[in-house]
Amino acid sequence: MKNLTDNYIKDWVIPFYQGKISQWELKSQKLIQIYDRFSKPVMESGDQITDFDTNNSQYDMLIQNILLDDLRTATKEMGFDRIPIIQNSWFQIYNKAHSHSIHNHGMGSLSVVCYIKYDSTVHKPTTFISPFLNLEDGNVMEYQPSDVEEGTFVVFPSALAHYVPTNQSDVERMILAFNMK
Repeated sequence: MKNLTDNYIKDWVIPFYQGKISQWELKSQKLIQIYDRFSKPVMESGDQITDFDTNNSQYDMLIQNILLDDLRTATKEMGFDRIPIIQNSWFQIYNKAHSHSIHNHGMGSLSVVCYIKYDSTVHKPTTFISPFLNLEDGNVMEYQPSDVEEGTFVVFPSALAHYVPTNQSDVERMILAFNMK
């Protein structure tokens, strides 16, 4: 007879992957070149500097070519067999007092955050919010990945709520974010 606990654990897992981009020094230079060449940053609600929503689809393929091997490794480890395809990508810069409120990236895909400029002594990683409450006390549960550094990337379900804590330092924090099928 099947144990109900086995079904609960198996069926309620949130797909999540944290890894380090291979050959980071080379790839980070290429990613920053894409940003410098194509990005048209705009300020959104005073929260961060971003080129989200400025139709930067011209660089989705360039980013995919740089990160494909890393993304394939991640999605295979998460149990997905298809080749990941980046559908929309954007860069975000967080200067002092910048943050990003609770949001998600919609339904039906995976999302990625890649830390391009990140100082673990002064920055906090993206904080993820559990889609269910703590069973013991009913409180909201949050998760911040550990050991985040430049070149770390996190893959997560697009519908998973998350936010970026306020940058309390004068050190710029820069990420690349994208959704993929």
